Amino acid sequence: MSAFDPANQTRVSDIFSVSSAEQLTKLQIPVIVDLDSEAKVIGCEIINLKFKAGETCADFLQELPSAHHVFPRFSYDPQVDACYLQLKDGIAARTESLDATAMLDPQGRIVRLSI
Repeated sequence: MSAFDPANQTRVSDIFSVSSAEQLTKLQIPVIVDLDSEAKVIGCEIINLKFKAGETCADFLQELPSAHHVFPRFSYDPQVDACYLQLKDGIAARTESLDATAMLDPQGRIVRLSI
């Protein structure tokens, strides 16, 4: 994970990636990233995930651990269609809204999420 530098908007880091040799579809989705006191990304929230990316988009994400101290960690709230990917322990010192690039496989599942 690369450090977040608000003055440098040309950063790309995979925050989730599953190996896939299939043809992928690129989708831009807005996210909110949590940054620690050193401006490193500790988590990423996607609101309206399935509305924006499709019903099967979170299939691989749901296979991520939900146990504490295992990263990345995924949680999803179907009542508000929001997910959170926690990348490491930490307390958010601030948040930043930006666009992420999601790569979807032919089944519509997110196999890579980059910011």
